[in-house]
Amino acid sequence: SSTISCLYQLQAARILPCPPRETPSSTEEFRIKASSSPFIVFLDSDDLLLPDALEGRVKAVETAPEYDFQVFMSRVFANTPGDSDTLWNVFTDNSDLRRFLRLDLPWNVSGPIWKRGVLEKIGGFDDSLPSFQDWDLHVRALIAPLRYRKISTADHFYRRPERETDQLSSQSTRKVAHLQSHRRIFRRAFEMLDQRGGLTRLIRQDFRALYWWLAWSHGVAGDPNGSLETWREAGDFGMSGTFHRILGNHLLMNLNRRLGRYLLVLCEKLFADTYAGTGSSTFHPVASDVVSRMK
Repeated sequence: SSTISCLYQLQAARILPCPPRETPSSTEEFRIKASSSPFIVFLDSDDLLLPDALEGRVKAVETAPEYDFQVFMSRVFANTPGDSDTLWNVFTDNSDLRRFLRLDLPWNVSGPIWKRGVLEKIGGFDDSLPSFQDWDLHVRALIAPLRYRKISTADHFYRRPERETDQLSSQSTRKVAHLQSHRRIFRRAFEMLDQRGGLTRLIRQDFRALYWWLAWSHGVAGDPNGSLETWREAGDFGMSGTFHRILGNHLLMNLNRRLGRYLLVLCEKLFADTYAGTGSSTFHPVASDVVSRMK
């Protein structure tokens, strides 16, 4: 491809054939182990770095070497970089961990520049995951916690096609095998926070909303048993009390009935923190639409 031809012209570049790809994260793990640099940036096939992106990130590291990773913003494009003024998301002063738990993803996999050592310290990518490996890595980094800073400069592009494709981000919310994998990493994050004494009332509330989204997704994917099992696990872990256990079960069992849909709309208004509490006001792979744009 033209990309390979360009890389061969760079004397500092090494091109290594990847082993058979079992999961996306197994490829990422190969990249980490093959790298000899003290710093690592991941670039998915859907992403593009601006010409001065690497230079800017190296300067950021040199300016503030005390951070374990530093994060840059991302812009979205459909066909050609620059055809949209949409940001992947915006940085705020709110807890980034809570934003990830709410699926309001502040950054994607290409956003950070990492110190190689800290990636190895937190275990790198989980190469058993079919999707959501970025979410898992970033959440573990925030729980650790690693030291980081956010830089409000958009230095790369993320491709979001105008029409639905077979992108992994689409499959991750609709295929039962992916949803089952999500429950495993959600449970792991919950247990990690529990071990560190980090399960505040608000964090538990965030997990309840996260598990509700997952239970609802199982139902939409045609897996009613997985839907009810997921919501039951939320109750078993103390994320939801008796009231929400019963209410959630009733909503899930009537998901495809008119009454059930009516009650869900009502609950999204009355108990928004649980039943309408996930998603982004800008953009991420789970969000239904983009409503915030760059100025």
